[in-house]
Amino acid sequence: MAVLEAISLVVLEDWATSVEFTSLGTYDHLQLRVSIRSTTKAESDDIRLTLGGSTYDTGAYYSRAYFTGRATTNTMYTGHSKNLTDGRGPIGTMTGHYTSGPEFGYGIYDILNYRSSTNNTVCKWSWDTSGIGPEDQHGQNSAPGLALGSNLYNHSQTIQKIKLHVWNGPQWQRGSSFALYGWKDS
Repeated sequence: MAVLEAISLVVLEDWATSVEFTSLGTYDHLQLRVSIRSTTKAESDDIRLTLGGSTYDTGAYYSRAYFTGRATTNTMYTGHSKNLTDGRGPIGTMTGHYTSGPEFGYGIYDILNYRSSTNNTVCKWSWDTSGIGPEDQHGQNSAPGLALGSNLYNHSQTIQKIKLHVWNGPQWQRGSSFALYGWKDS
């Protein structure tokens, strides 16, 4: 039975452009649990996950597939992309600062086979922005939605560091938290 072991916890005391993990341990897989909110003026924004060995890899090695549902607009999206320069999550994966409610977006990344130099790394993720607060200045609730998907890092280098940042350049809001865990198969 696999047991999750805590590796690191980061709780932001001020706004930050990115959060990095550079001490990943010697586990078979990693899990990253986040409670996040950005400074974007929109309801939500994309999340970027960049992996690296000795340096961060921004080559076109990332692919994604996803499903997103949004309650405010009664819409569902599916999609896939390849040859991306980072492991982006789809739009609507976190709560933006300018919605009126206090909600944060919640998510889990499972980062599989991160230490393998012969297998590609797969990141499975799920995001929940289901906090329903009062209507904002545009008459919409606070971006409730759900996103499920995966990223493929199509490169066989050993992962030594992880960086999370917001796609369009805003920052993580104070109070956002990032917890990294590790587990072994046996």
